[in-house]
Amino acid sequence: MLIPDPDRNLYSVRNQVEYFGAGRTRSGEQVLLGIQLPELVCIAFDKDGNYLHTTTKALSEDALLRRDGNSAAYADNERLSPEIERRQIELGLTPGTIQVRRFQLPERTIAIKDLPDHYRALLDELDRIADAGGPSPAFREEVEMLYGAELGEVLEDIRQWQEQGDFVLVWDQEYYMNVHGQVIST
Repeated sequence: MLIPDPDRNLYSVRNQVEYFGAGRTRSGEQVLLGIQLPELVCIAFDKDGNYLHTTTKALSEDALLRRDGNSAAYADNERLSPEIERRQIELGLTPGTIQVRRFQLPERTIAIKDLPDHYRALLDELDRIADAGGPSPAFREEVEMLYGAELGEVLEDIRQWQEQGDFVLVWDQEYYMNVHGQVIST
């Protein structure tokens, strides 16, 4: 059975202000920044990638207003990316790739995970039904309907995901990341 690698130590996250900022302070702290309306969230890690703390800063009024003058209920990258860049400057952050350990901030819906939720759910279900003789034809049909591929193909996709070192950065939604820390899909 395929499972996430529990020994994986570090996950790279590149500075991509259209999604989130990343970099290092003069003192060596690693920082991940992103928007969670109505705030900008800064997550600090030590030089070894261990979570230290989270701080927030209110977004500017301009960033929170849509073009029609109403309050923003969604992230408008054109208005919000400059907020990340300004905060990077305020923190004296050198933008770049950071390497952090897996973490989870459930109160903020921010985390790093080895697998997307739908892959994890499939593997959990396969573990659950293993004692009952494995996947039934009906289960295989359901997988094919949900994934548009046969169970064996989906398991191969999961194997490739893991082999490539891909992971998920959750920031209110899932960002699929490659081993180099670049967003490959949302």
